[in-house]
Amino acid sequence: MKLYYYTNKGKLRTSNEDGILIDEKIVLDDMDTPKKLEGKFHKFIVCDGMGGLEDSQKAVQKALEVLSKKFDDIENILKAINSNIQTGGFAIAGIVDNVVFNVGDCRVYKKEDIFLNKFTKDHSLVQSLVDNGIITDEEALIHPKKNIITSAIDGKEFEIYSKKIKMFDNHIFLICSDGVWGEFGINELEDIFMGDFDTINENLFKALQYKKLEDNCSYILIKK
Repeated sequence: MKLYYYTNKGKLRTSNEDGILIDEKIVLDDMDTPKKLEGKFHKFIVCDGMGGLEDSQKAVQKALEVLSKKFDDIENILKAINSNIQTGGFAIAGIVDNVVFNVGDCRVYKKEDIFLNKFTKDHSLVQSLVDNGIITDEEALIHPKKNIITSAIDGKEFEIYSKKIKMFDNHIFLICSDGVWGEFGINELEDIFMGDFDTINENLFKALQYKKLEDNCSYILIKK
């Protein structure tokens, strides 16, 4: 298995409230460029701290410390983390032992042939508008309320989306915060995912440098 990971505060935020977990490895500090890992891994998670909420950075760090330990069920462990949050909050997405999940608007994509398919479901205001046919996916990217999420790990009741998948050889997955996917239309993202695995990472990182990056941006790119 090969992977790249990257997290950065972006161009406008003063701090990075995102966090990444790869098995027991926790990444919270800004990175200048993506880093590559090879080996056998079972746990890939991206957290996106909720901007404007006090102590979201601490909430992300504490959650990743808990998630870095062994556990059996992602929904139960998130419920336990949620019950202990006093201030702050975060969205989250990941793959843990062949279970894809998310809460909020972090996403998991999978490359299938020439297409990039979203494997998670956003819990957000604009997603509800898309689901009801009020706006399109492209309009959602520029909607003035695109940052409003309807479920998060923030000490309140939350909604989780999860499903089991099979990760076969040569499958490629992208786990990312909205600071990444929100910068691209789906056609643009699919163009980025042309080429071999190393080229995809290079394309994604370079493309991000030309974007506004108004939010923190974090991703894990995985090839089974």
